[in-house]
Amino acid sequence: MATILVVDNHVASRQFLCSLLEYSGHRVLQASDGAEGLEKLETEPADVVITDILTPTMDGFEMVRRIRKIQGLDKTRVIFLTAAYLRNEAQALARACGVEQIIFKPPEREKVLEVIGSVLQAIEKGKPKPAPQEFTPEHLRLLTVELAERVSDLHGARMQLQALFDFSQSMAAEQEDARRQLKILCDTARQLVGARFAASGLVEDGSRFLNPHMCAGVDAETHGRCPPPPLDHGVLARILAEGKMVSVADIGEDPVAAGLPPPHLQKRAFLGFPIRAHGRTRAILWVIEKLGESEFNSENERILLEVANHAAVCFENVRRYEEIQRHAEKLEREMAQRRMAEEALGKSEAKYRGLLEAAPDAMVIVNQAGEIILLNLQAEKQFGYRRDELLGQKVKNIIPEGFAERLLTHGTGSGDDPIVQQMGTGLELYGRRKDGNDFPIEIMLSPLDSAEGILVTAAIRDISVRKAAEEHLVQMEAQYRQLFENAHYGIYRATVDGRLLQVNRALVAMLGYETEEELLGKNMSHDIYSEVGVRSRMVEEVGTTGGQLLGTEVQWKRKDGKQITVRVSGRAVRDAHGSMQAVDVIAEDISVRLDLEKQNRGLQKFEAIGKLAGGIAHDFNNVLGAVLGWADVGMKRSAADSVVHGYFQKIAKQAQRAAGLTRQLLAFARRQILEPRHLDLNNQIKETIVLLEKILGAHIEIQTALASDLWVTLADPTQMEQVLMNLLVNARDAMPTGGRTRIETQNVVLDENFCRTHIWAKPGRYLCLSVSDTGVGMDTATLEHIFEPFFTTKQVGEGTGLGLATVYGIVRQHNGFIHVYSEPGSGTMFRIYLPAIPGIPEDAARKEDEIVKGGSETILLVEDHEDLREIGQAALEQLGYEVLTAANGEEAVHVFEEHHQRIALVVLDVIMPKLTGPEAYAKMCQIQPSGVLAMFSTGYSEELAILGPLRERNIEILQKPYSPDTLALKVRQVLDRVAKR
Repeated sequence: MATILVVDNHVASRQFLCSLLEYSGHRVLQASDGAEGLEKLETEPADVVITDILTPTMDGFEMVRRIRKIQGLDKTRVIFLTAAYLRNEAQALARACGVEQIIFKPPEREKVLEVIGSVLQAIEKGKPKPAPQEFTPEHLRLLTVELAERVSDLHGARMQLQALFDFSQSMAAEQEDARRQLKILCDTARQLVGARFAASGLVEDGSRFLNPHMCAGVDAETHGRCPPPPLDHGVLARILAEGKMVSVADIGEDPVAAGLPPPHLQKRAFLGFPIRAHGRTRAILWVIEKLGESEFNSENERILLEVANHAAVCFENVRRYEEIQRHAEKLEREMAQRRMAEEALGKSEAKYRGLLEAAPDAMVIVNQAGEIILLNLQAEKQFGYRRDELLGQKVKNIIPEGFAERLLTHGTGSGDDPIVQQMGTGLELYGRRKDGNDFPIEIMLSPLDSAEGILVTAAIRDISVRKAAEEHLVQMEAQYRQLFENAHYGIYRATVDGRLLQVNRALVAMLGYETEEELLGKNMSHDIYSEVGVRSRMVEEVGTTGGQLLGTEVQWKRKDGKQITVRVSGRAVRDAHGSMQAVDVIAEDISVRLDLEKQNRGLQKFEAIGKLAGGIAHDFNNVLGAVLGWADVGMKRSAADSVVHGYFQKIAKQAQRAAGLTRQLLAFARRQILEPRHLDLNNQIKETIVLLEKILGAHIEIQTALASDLWVTLADPTQMEQVLMNLLVNARDAMPTGGRTRIETQNVVLDENFCRTHIWAKPGRYLCLSVSDTGVGMDTATLEHIFEPFFTTKQVGEGTGLGLATVYGIVRQHNGFIHVYSEPGSGTMFRIYLPAIPGIPEDAARKEDEIVKGGSETILLVEDHEDLREIGQAALEQLGYEVLTAANGEEAVHVFEEHHQRIALVVLDVIMPKLTGPEAYAKMCQIQPSGVLAMFSTGYSEELAILGPLRERNIEILQKPYSPDTLALKVRQVLDRVAKR
């Protein structure tokens, strides 16, 4: 058993909670406001305090703050109690105060017991209370973005309308007590907008102060210290002068003007309204400090304006009631000598008219001829007429023709059989104001017997606000329906056993069905999930882990049987008793994304292998250059028929084979040096076929289907020849007993859809080269490795495993991409896509071998590899040149500075110690501004980037590895070209 204190100024709500908790075996204390509750806690500590978030003397935050200060209550837990339309303010305030639980009015028995049980269980386990946050406006600003919160807001709006109705009834019941009406007005305004303080007061003619005035949100002692608010200065004077709403972001600068003592005001938002009737301000209503926010919003302004309008009517009714009372008393004095029956009739009429005028709704009485014989002030206000303008007129003047007949038909009847109706169940028609505008109304009709026959009494309420709220609800439902239908993700609701209840168009398309109706006939567990039992386990998990499922990947089946990978997130849908009835799920098809990720991983793998292979080939080039050079020197300096000469020939041959492997590695790594030109790929194919017909053998049939209008591409003819040769030889090896290989070309345009599923592709025009065969084909495991260097399915000694790796590197270096399609026993097809460019093909004729010639010029040879430097020097000196050498860039600059007047050509390696080739060349140009003739040697395409602007000046490039004859030939070509200028 626990001791529980219930603090609520609403008697019915407090008694319900007390009865429920006592019946559950708890000891219950009760208080009507915060001050009384604190007094009881000081003498009788409680385990749990249930307090309304807005009590007459203080708000929930202040209540919690004071409880924390009472010694011995450090373990006491607090639960907030509030109306549903203050849900957002209550939740924000709860977090700021360290309060864990909230009970919304009207309280439900099961919910109350559940919350109390949770709190008591936490106390028993010794769970620490959540620390209160610093109370700042930022802690109370919430973003309501989910559908459930929006529906809750709409529900709150309906409750606000009900609160306005209750307010009108309460005001009418207290029409003889101005202070009670002011108090009701303050409490209602504070509750409806969630304000910390509310106050109101009457404006008396000639008075400089509001008197009387009432407050809500402070205790009696504090209210007693509040002076009457002034009307000759400050914000209230402004409201009185302007006769309209005033909103102030910070009223802390003028506390007295707000009717509260300074200690209660710091930086607080202020919102005030004049309560006007017949062109003058009768009273003023204002609220201070919006709970959970830094200022009041437009919705708060609208609600308080409605409250002020209702209050204006009530205050005017009081004034009129008092006038009628005075008039009645005068009539009684004047008619004192008249007949007693007339006196009784006069009193009866006065009382009836007073009740009529005090009604919060428009009241109209109509005779059988459809003429208005009586109405109240609210009817004047609602329809915009003066009373004398409507008396005696047809009711169709305020209720459009057609609707008026319905009113009379429903309202006329025997007084012995009255029509019992309540607002909310009456007729909904349209009224017409004096200005001709129609507005929705609700009419409660009842017959009234009189000497003139049966009359119709109509209570008429303007339901424009309610209709607007209903229309807004319909619009919101339509918006959410549109969001559901137009979402790119698949969304559905299904029962626990998998029966689909609702699906959107995206899900229908994702699963390949034609219509929503066709898909609704399927069961998720049996027809959609690929693996039996997976969905059942997921539903069970959702039901036992908080009701949510986040980002789980599962396999689904489309209508056509294709498997797709889907990422699903969902939540459980429960009934009022907490039982799971259905599951809401959002599904995203990630099959394409997973495929792209797989492609990307392959790309990264090839890049890594390429960097390794390229680095090895780069260093190996220098070694091969030295081997080839010394072999060439050995052959030239030995007799052609000697054994040694033969040895040197074999060394050179093996070195050339190694150089070929190096070029293949550089091709795969996309680091070989290209000589691209505008290429006619069809001609290249025809020439390559002629070269390879004998190599492929007579048992291989070659078919071609070349597009006659094939676009031009920018490519190195030698490299394209290498690609074709490797693919055709690969096709031959796949058909050991013979077969057919087919070569096709065509123009293609790749769009965004294609590129989204092919990671290397970019939209644009391409040439497509297809090479297919009827060979043995490949399985999936083989396909994943065919472009890796040194991977081969051939026997040891039958291949290097660099053929397709070379093809891959060449294609990628040409900004193209390659796809392969194959199945065991069904042959293989390679498709290569090369970017198309405008222009016409260039002549690709092969150059004849040139004779190596010598000269007498001075050459500066700069090479950091010692063997290459020695070989180059020996080869050039043997041809008559004078050769100066340098081992690095810095040494080369010093040699050039000393001998630049006689140096005809500088041969520079691109990458060298101390200074790179381009850096050394730049310093040489500073020494000789008229220009320096130079040639750069490299075997690595990435080194070309170091040359930068020099390439645009057509600087000569000597590709490594090179032979002594190649060096001599290139040197002579450069010198002769300059001599001809």
